[in-house]
Amino acid sequence: MIVYRGQGIKNDQFENLCKYKGGLISFNTFLSTSLDKNVSLEFARHAIKKPGLRGIIFRMEIDPKKMNLLNPYASLNNLSYFNNEEKEILFSTHTVFRIVDIQQIKDENKIWQIYLKLTKNQDDIQLEQLTKHLREDIQLLSNPWECLAKLMLTIGEFDKAEKIYENILENISPNDYQQLAFIYHQLGCVHNEKRNLDKSRYFFQQSIDIKVNYLPDKYNDPQLADTYSNIGSIYHAQGNLNYALFYFQSALNTKTNDQRILASVYNNIGMVLTKQEHFHDALIYFKKSLKIDLNLLPQTHPDLAITYSHIGKIYFILQDYYHALSYYKMTYDIRRLSLPRN
Repeated sequence: MIVYRGQGIKNDQFENLCKYKGGLISFNTFLSTSLDKNVSLEFARHAIKKPGLRGIIFRMEIDPKKMNLLNPYASLNNLSYFNNEEKEILFSTHTVFRIVDIQQIKDENKIWQIYLKLTKNQDDIQLEQLTKHLREDIQLLSNPWECLAKLMLTIGEFDKAEKIYENILENISPNDYQQLAFIYHQLGCVHNEKRNLDKSRYFFQQSIDIKVNYLPDKYNDPQLADTYSNIGSIYHAQGNLNYALFYFQSALNTKTNDQRILASVYNNIGMVLTKQEHFHDALIYFKKSLKIDLNLLPQTHPDLAITYSHIGKIYFILQDYYHALSYYKMTYDIRRLSLPRN
């Protein structure tokens, strides 16, 4: 199977790629490709309109028999919730290819084709562990459309995620309060990512209102704490720090046992306290968050880098430069491995 991906890259990045012909390249995010070369060519043509960019078409040779659980792919061609004219094939995060050849496309100025062949780096256990962990976040959902919507949200396809969730919402029974609350929460997440903060807060509040008014076991629902925390984050982003702390405390008051949500809330409280210049208190909450994450996450997970960075910043402000440098170095080590280069 041959698939294509068209994009633009900076000239210096292209020159570095040319140096590594025969070497390996890893795409550290979910990778969207197309069976139609012309679709990718249009992306590349659009990219070269921007100064300093060179158009690239990755031509990827895939042997489906060699794919495994850590390198899955899926066709989005037959989805009914949105038109998929691009004949899209989606690959998992950290898929590794070998650079076979690099050639300029005939009659196309500034557009090059890079020939790739799927491989697998079996020696990098940390990357496999991280990939598996990120994928488990999506597989926890039972409804396939919810899984797809969560995947679209994860890879930044917010409009597609919104459309799927809206279609799910239209087909939910008005008495299915648990499902209604969940979808409202997810729509809040979508609009939060799109920076429609007031609309996001509206959907999150709808989710809370349904749970508080209609679900007797509301405080046994770990997502309730997450929803309170998300509203707190919106108020934080809008500069209303007192309201932010109120909603973060409301999240803690749910007595959730979900350790990942607790870690997030502690981290959020730390950020607000930092803005309020309560640095020692902020450090306490960041370290509470870190303690939980170290027990739950792979040592290369991006969330750890965020918390390390916050702690490093606090130590720097407190003029404890030795500890600041130590935490900043841990931040750098994780981001170099687990996040996209751009």
